[in-house]
Amino acid sequence: MTGADRALISSLEGFEDLQIIGRLQLRDQGVLKGDVVICVTEGGETSSVIGAVLAAHAQWAGRPGYDPAVSRKQLYFVYNNPDERLLPFQRSRQVLEEPGITKINLTTGPQAIAGSTRMQATTIEMYVVGTVLEAATGRVLRQFLSPREMSGLGFPETMDIGAKLRAFGAILDAVRAALPELARLTDIEARTYNAGRFSTYFAEKGLIAVFTDGTERSPTFRLFPLDTVNEPARKCWIQVWTGADTIHDAWRAFLGRPFRGLEPEFYRIAFETEIDDSYLKRSALESLKKAGDDQQDLYDFSMSPMNLARRGPKPGDLGVMVGFTPEEPEFGRPGSPFRRFMDLFTGDEMDLAVVLVTDKGPGEAARAAEEVRRAYRGRRESFVVIPVRVPTAGDSFGLKQQIAAKMILNDHSTAVMAKLGKVVGNTMTSVSPSNLKLVGRATYLIQSHVNDILGRTSWIKAYGRRNPVSFGEANAVLFDSIAYLKDRQKEAGQTAEVAFSIVRILESFEERCGIPRDEALRIVRNMGLSAFLASAKGR
Repeated sequence: MTGADRALISSLEGFEDLQIIGRLQLRDQGVLKGDVVICVTEGGETSSVIGAVLAAHAQWAGRPGYDPAVSRKQLYFVYNNPDERLLPFQRSRQVLEEPGITKINLTTGPQAIAGSTRMQATTIEMYVVGTVLEAATGRVLRQFLSPREMSGLGFPETMDIGAKLRAFGAILDAVRAALPELARLTDIEARTYNAGRFSTYFAEKGLIAVFTDGTERSPTFRLFPLDTVNEPARKCWIQVWTGADTIHDAWRAFLGRPFRGLEPEFYRIAFETEIDDSYLKRSALESLKKAGDDQQDLYDFSMSPMNLARRGPKPGDLGVMVGFTPEEPEFGRPGSPFRRFMDLFTGDEMDLAVVLVTDKGPGEAARAAEEVRRAYRGRRESFVVIPVRVPTAGDSFGLKQQIAAKMILNDHSTAVMAKLGKVVGNTMTSVSPSNLKLVGRATYLIQSHVNDILGRTSWIKAYGRRNPVSFGEANAVLFDSIAYLKDRQKEAGQTAEVAFSIVRILESFEERCGIPRDEALRIVRNMGLSAFLASAKGR
């Protein structure tokens, strides 16, 4: 993970934009020639990931007897974009044209929400890489374990990678079947945030899917990141809990090992001496202060008494539990973490939902859902149980359940944000431009929305024909907007830079002079981008 475990909370500004961070993390983890290195970048242009795979290749290249065919078997670059879209970028071209690296292109086509790669792109990358790792693990273990022992670990007699990949279709069908009930949860969660209240998600086996969906909401939809323990009151709309009793136990439950940060001294000298760009150097050095082992103490997602007292649910809040087979009985067992969480949401003004990823057949799944309903003692009119039927036979890594949960949660959280106006058309106009990749996406969104309005017959008739706004012009307005909103954070709140920039440009064109930025901020906050664009299209 670029930036190590702390980056799971939120991306560290400047890190993803630098190849040097990938190279240093490779060295920091002791990755050597002969190790298998699989580098995954959702779009194929992330600098830190490119830096890692090129550094791994450099351990092979230039040595006596170097054969690209040999290093190709150890080094892999996984991405989701057509090659012709990436080749114009020199950093991507370095990898794509390197014969000593195997490229695995998993292009899925345009994303459902333009620019939001957390759904299709990362889902298919995770499923493919997970399948490969599962098959490789099975091949190794069969050298030492009996067929009975392998079966006990959940491995099938033979592992057909092609058949496992084709099974993705069945997972997708299971998610589709759950959508009607999921829509009820989407309505409830959107209503919760509109009322100024908060949600708390709980999981054990499904913790990684729940946690990453929660943290990805922040950069995708311009929300506050997860609250630290130092926040006097909740700011982030969502918090994630698990049944652990302490901060460190919660991290271990999530990661399967202790938290790992970056050692500042190992990285600082290289940042100071090898980064030429002053902006990126400053950003990287600032982010390094937030990447160490001390960061684990700032984020508590345990069910400790202190956390329950400080951030426990209040009237109007929503609770969401995500359970996997074989956790179904835990929902009704007195004293279990699931039951304890469920009991926190029994107030008359509280809502609770359960996502149950189960391997039960239709009848058994319905009975399991009914048992969950019987165990709940709160108000039932807004209590939602969402069974997602995913077979677990021959799925030793639990990959199918994790992918199903990821898709359900990604679909749901995206739909919630759409209902709250943070998606316009199929574009993520509330994206937070926190790194150069996202700055590029934000610039493109500004450019495309503005030029769409400028090209409309009604606009031309009212205000005359204008040349389309160029990428450079949109980018200049974006950076000015970023600086302005940062300086006025108290008044601006979580105002999206993309929306603010679009309003500034179109209002200035309409008035034939630059409008005050305070006026543009007032329009965005009072009207919202979607209503503003609808109004502009009708002018």
